[in-house]
Amino acid sequence: MRSNIVIDINQKEIDDLLKYFPDGIVAFDLETTGLSPLLDKIIEISAIKIGPQIETFHTLIDPKTPIPELTSKIHGLYDNDVKGAPELNEGLQGFFNFVGKIPLLAHNAQFDAGFLINSLELIEMPFPPNKIYCSVKFARKVFPKKESYSLGELSQNLGITLSSHHHAMDDAYACLKIFLKGLFEPKMSKSILKDFFLFSLKDFKSVDPNLESQTGQEIIQAIKEQRHIEIMYRGGSYKGKFRPIRPLSILPLPQGPAVYAHCMLTDLYKFFYLSKITETRNSDEL
Repeated sequence: MRSNIVIDINQKEIDDLLKYFPDGIVAFDLETTGLSPLLDKIIEISAIKIGPQIETFHTLIDPKTPIPELTSKIHGLYDNDVKGAPELNEGLQGFFNFVGKIPLLAHNAQFDAGFLINSLELIEMPFPPNKIYCSVKFARKVFPKKESYSLGELSQNLGITLSSHHHAMDDAYACLKIFLKGLFEPKMSKSILKDFFLFSLKDFKSVDPNLESQTGQEIIQAIKEQRHIEIMYRGGSYKGKFRPIRPLSILPLPQGPAVYAHCMLTDLYKFFYLSKITETRNSDEL
């Protein structure tokens, strides 16, 4: 394992967590070959299970495809590091054997869950019943008005040590410590659990066929080429008009796949449901 962190969690933190999650919780993090669950691959999984005992899980995964240099510079994993590591089937099976049916927690969990969902589909493994919780949504509730909710900046703001950002075990630990610290906040209540719950993995049946549509393939190609496009979207304030976006990823959701993109009109990062995109064109078409 790449991390040298010491898991420093006291009994009071465990007791407080078990009040809200009697079966415990598993904080996890993934490192991948890129940002898109439907195009890129998992190369590292780390997890920390909090229950009556503290347990950890870690594995590298050989993606059987080259890791882009730009991505390697972020997380420090290169082709030679994962060569000969377990393949996806073995690594993912090991992870879910470790997790069991316990709820999962991740920072910006939509992305990590997207990789799990697509990977489960690829290896034809039944979708398990685990609930997915997001520590970003949680932090926005219990730590309002922070300048940033990125893992690195929020950890620093809360006095949580994150010595090796983008190492999966270090990031999983920081995510868990943010959550544990939030349990002590006056704003914390059981009702907040509903606010940072995303969905259950069992809500998925299969990757949506909309991905095979012409629109889906055009957006996937734009993501691969890292270029801007314009979309016509059924809904929102720009209904019936083209809006320029920089698509970053397509994420599987229970309601159907959504394009995560930088909207150039609003300068915001947004989700656009693929089923509601009625037309696309190159951004230089007027």
